[in-house]
Amino acid sequence: MNCCCENGETHDIRIEGDVGADPIWCNRCSCNLDLEDFPVSEELAKELSYWALKYGDWIDWETDKLLPNGVELEAEFNQIGVV
Repeated sequence: MNCCCENGETHDIRIEGDVGADPIWCNRCSCNLDLEDFPVSEELAKELSYWALKYGDWIDWETDKLLPNGVELEAEFNQIGVV
């Protein structure tokens, strides 16, 4: 797993959603990493990918504003990511 750290190696990762990105990041340099490079089960990879695709469901992208229940939707998304 190569990242943007000085030595190019990732030893500390975080799971985080973002638009159009795999949900795995280097926790030091914030480089987005490819999920397929991690030795996780196919089931976990699918679950993480599905979760990541839900990122931003609380935003009306045409107006760039939160949906009426956006705060709750974002909190639910974040809680699923914690579990």
